[in-house]
Amino acid sequence: MHPLRSSFPLSLAILSLLFLNGCSHYEWSRPAPPFKTIFVQPATNDSSAPQAQASLSAQIRQALIRDGRLQLVSKPDQAEAILQVNLTHYRRNTSIRSSNDSELAIGFDLVLQARIALFEQSASKYLIKARDLSASTSSFASDLNTGEDNFSLSEHQAMPRLTEDLANSIADEVLGVW
Repeated sequence: MHPLRSSFPLSLAILSLLFLNGCSHYEWSRPAPPFKTIFVQPATNDSSAPQAQASLSAQIRQALIRDGRLQLVSKPDQAEAILQVNLTHYRRNTSIRSSNDSELAIGFDLVLQARIALFEQSASKYLIKARDLSASTSSFASDLNTGEDNFSLSEHQAMPRLTEDLANSIADEVLGVW
């Protein structure tokens, strides 16, 4: 057997260990926003989404707390930045029609849109002004087990998923690359 062939696996193993050891100490850093404290105003609702603003406000706060780079404060005068969120549009688009009746929709795509603004108090300027974000999910009006149609229940169950997706998008915008 050739001497280089027998030492190749050993050399490869040593190089792999050195490479992996160096990577184990690497810290993935995320850029810090230009502010440390934020007040999230309760979301307003100019859309037809039923009761979505309370859920969205809570989920935005949860997403910002989970990230950990910002401190949420309970009063606007304690914050360096203020986040404003307004739900602007809510749409139900038919995605699936009944095979028995082509006029009967049994599946819907739900879309919720919000306009956000992020105001930096110390500089008296908007860091984000009138940015539109949206989220979508699917909802099925027919229960596949019973065959019953109940769109309002299905829509009610889909709303937390929809607001959570939108809250995560809003948090991403606030915490994004500065």
